[in-house]
Amino acid sequence: MPDSRLLHSGLPQREIARQLGRNSGTISREMSHNHGQRGYRSRQAHGKVASHRRVASSIPRKMTPRFWELRKAG
Repeated sequence: MPDSRLLHSGLPQREIARQLGRNSGTISREMSHNHGQRGYRSRQAHGKVASHRRVASSIPRKMTPRFWELRKAG
């Protein structure tokens, strides 16, 4: 996630990407996904990521202990 100070500094996206060690496309995508009427919203972006992680971590994995029990038995 780009630092909002860099985004509001007026630097080109390529320079921001260079400073952060990221691809310029990553910065562009991040800005377009989390850009509202008042510009880039870093807290909103972080909230979306945190929410996505909570949902993703609650999804059962295919290789559960039950899977291994069935595999050993069969």
